[in-house]
Amino acid sequence: MCSLGAVYNWDGSSSLKSLYVLASAQQNRGNESTGFGLYSDGIKIVKEMGRPDEVFKRVLEIGVNGDRGTSQTRYSTRGRSDIRHSQPFFINEGIGLVINHNGTIANADELRKKHPELKCKTRSDTEIAGRIISSEGDVLDGLERLYEEAIGSYNLVIMDECGDIYSYRDERGFHPLWWSLENDSFLVMSEDMAANALLRKSREEFKPAELLKVGENGIESYEIGSQDLAECFFEVNYFQLPGSTHRGKENMERRMDIGRVLGEEEKIDGIVVPVLDSGKYYAEGFAEASGLEYIEALHRNRDYRVYMDAYERSGDKYKLSREEKAALKHITIPSKIKGKKVILLDDSIVRGSTSRVITKNLRKLGAEEVHWRIGSPPIRYGCIYGLDHSVRKKLVAAPFEKDIEEEVARIIGADSVRYISIDDLKKCLDCRGDHCYACLTGEYPTEVPEEMRSAIEI
Repeated sequence: MCSLGAVYNWDGSSSLKSLYVLASAQQNRGNESTGFGLYSDGIKIVKEMGRPDEVFKRVLEIGVNGDRGTSQTRYSTRGRSDIRHSQPFFINEGIGLVINHNGTIANADELRKKHPELKCKTRSDTEIAGRIISSEGDVLDGLERLYEEAIGSYNLVIMDECGDIYSYRDERGFHPLWWSLENDSFLVMSEDMAANALLRKSREEFKPAELLKVGENGIESYEIGSQDLAECFFEVNYFQLPGSTHRGKENMERRMDIGRVLGEEEKIDGIVVPVLDSGKYYAEGFAEASGLEYIEALHRNRDYRVYMDAYERSGDKYKLSREEKAALKHITIPSKIKGKKVILLDDSIVRGSTSRVITKNLRKLGAEEVHWRIGSPPIRYGCIYGLDHSVRKKLVAAPFEKDIEEEVARIIGADSVRYISIDDLKKCLDCRGDHCYACLTGEYPTEVPEEMRSAIEI
């Protein structure tokens, strides 16, 4: 999962500040590496491991600038977490271009074998996409070819050697992509809330299969592929910022709606505790509907993330386990929970490592009972479209066909677990048969390539 950004200023003003803000405002989508591509009489790239503020210092030290450019923050789901796999990629064979990618090309290994002449230097799906596009000699023709050959999700921001910027949302629109035009300045961003950080009122969502080319002559619109929308429900439930919008409604409101549905059915008389940050709005809606007291009894240590854990792939022998990271991420405040029945609200239970540690720690510090209420149905299949749960055998709910709530409660040590139903989830997301629920149902909107079979096999 990654964030994308682009700026094109026709008035010749610097794009640097806006690119930095776009990268910084979208770190929820990943920040293990940051990259900037600038254009001023040619393409210049600065990318390093680290967060936007760290990498931007290097941009200023080097002195690169330009009236147009791209930004990307990365969380790796394919390819290693290292500088060689960080973005953007600069492809200098064929046409020269800079490419940034959000999503996962599920048949990337197959494409590398199919095209040995492209001489890929990494295992990155972004690199093979860029080389396919570049080899056609024209970005539009290259995107047509990529569409014909690639399986998966691929939102792209590309800048060519002439300084033109191409932004594309794949035909199924798995992940969000937005643009904004005000005065003489054009922006692209993964989430519309990023526009708020730049005090922008203008924003439009890319349609599936929509490509916008921005250059000296203005904006040109194209369609590559047929629109077949399958938006990822997990974007709304977890990944996106709470103030970003989905179908005209802020995500925080949709999460509160889900919490209300769960709260209306609650029979336990306890306190409502959010697993911050993602559980906050679920818990607020739950407390409102149930009439139970809302208490923030878990301190959220924002220096640690467990779901998006790059260090699992780093090879560092001193890396923390998921359980150790979970204990550091959510620190219990004993006075708030001692002797009480605790009802925890969270967006999901994926592997069960975080929920197991939180449950154990709450009991040790005095909670009488621990119950979990979850804003998504059981995740039982792997994702092949860009989320970090691609291996089915690692999912805590995957082995079970029935009594899933009881089995997961047993595994994580809770008194009970209750998930929202998929029908109620669809209502809360305003679903019209056009979301992707593959990780819940095992019904994928594309074929599952052989190299991704671990998503569906235990």
